[in-house]
Amino acid sequence: MRLLITALLAASIAGSAAAQAPATVKDGFSLAVTGDLIGPEHSITGYSDPGTLRIQRLLSGADAAFGNQEGAIFDFDKFSGWPAAQNGGGTPVNDAAVAFDLKAMGFRLMSMANNHATDFGVEGMALTRQALDAAGVAHAGTGDSLTAARAPAYAKTGRGTVALVSFAGTYTDISLATDPNPARGFRARPGLAPLRSRELQRVTPEQMRTLREIAARSATPDAAKNPEVFSAARTGDELTIGRTTFRVDERPGLSYDLDAGDRAAALASVKEARGKADLVLFSIHAHETASSDPEDARPADYMRPLFHDLIDAGADAVVRHGPHALLGVEIYKGRPIFYGMGSLMFQVGDRNRQFRGFTLPAEWYDGAVAVSEYREGRVAVIRIHPFVQNLEDERLQGTPKSPSHEDAQRILKRIQVASAQFGTRIDIEGDVGVIRLPTER
Repeated sequence: MRLLITALLAASIAGSAAAQAPATVKDGFSLAVTGDLIGPEHSITGYSDPGTLRIQRLLSGADAAFGNQEGAIFDFDKFSGWPAAQNGGGTPVNDAAVAFDLKAMGFRLMSMANNHATDFGVEGMALTRQALDAAGVAHAGTGDSLTAARAPAYAKTGRGTVALVSFAGTYTDISLATDPNPARGFRARPGLAPLRSRELQRVTPEQMRTLREIAARSATPDAAKNPEVFSAARTGDELTIGRTTFRVDERPGLSYDLDAGDRAAALASVKEARGKADLVLFSIHAHETASSDPEDARPADYMRPLFHDLIDAGADAVVRHGPHALLGVEIYKGRPIFYGMGSLMFQVGDRNRQFRGFTLPAEWYDGAVAVSEYREGRVAVIRIHPFVQNLEDERLQGTPKSPSHEDAQRILKRIQVASAQFGTRIDIEGDVGVIRLPTER
């Protein structure tokens, strides 16, 4: 038995070591990552705005650049479909020519798995994919079936092939892809690759007793006869009232249970990509946070363990987008995890940040591009370049603009503080944040 346990441990360690092998990109490879792109609605080529050109130089100067395409790309006046019954909070749509702008800016890889994927139905999603294909921008996260949506996308560069695996934790219900069901004669449904989760409110045992008493008093006689509806109010560590599930835990707060099948599929896609690419990037669009407090932007409790497992499975970098906020950077086994990169393009609201009667947070108009430089297959240094959104020029509203020194310092210090919780040190050198990683790991 002891020999068996020793052998199993050795195999486990060997497997872990294999998963942590360096990337095989050539020395000098660089990866640029940024956040969401809501816009530009129209082509911005030719305006020569210094701030936009600065970002373009950063993205195009990298071997591969990544962003999240949050919105449709097609010529609306030629669209024969309709806006979908559900949307991600709006229906952003960009002209087809914008896909070529993205290519010109340096984007090699784009995620399409997000809550705006099917704002114009699967027809709009398909046209967006076609626009990116025509421009030569690889994309992942959507497809003509669930298997296709989960599959990695690949982009060849002069220093190696980069794979992108993309899932969405935040989405509209109508956007989920499915595989065919031959037994029932069902075809596959186009859509996105979901990472489904069940939201839970953690409560103390005393709070649960109170909730059960309330549920018992509120239940109708008919409900009491239905054990599927009413048993949770009497037994177990969970109670569901309406659409809210409560779970006993000594640490009150929000929690999430991930769908085991989706989680396994994400890990499997990363492992598949690891065998075919020199570097693997995983991205997820996820609004979920650790608290129901809108001021608390800490990532949901499922994210950090999941991101670590994805890196153990072979991902070289993980990017979370969606909250439109600049959050922390974690370094796990020498691999970067970006918890929030803000928005590269944010054409939402007017110049006073007014949108549908609300004033959007000023922080949503800040952004950054992080450029990771590789030596011997490992990240040696990450440079974080801040910017702000242009709110003055109507032609370029919601596009990157060079920050003042004060704005750059403010943005970098926010990322610096948010990264400290993960033990990540960010030095501010001029108006650039710098993370230096040890050469021997």
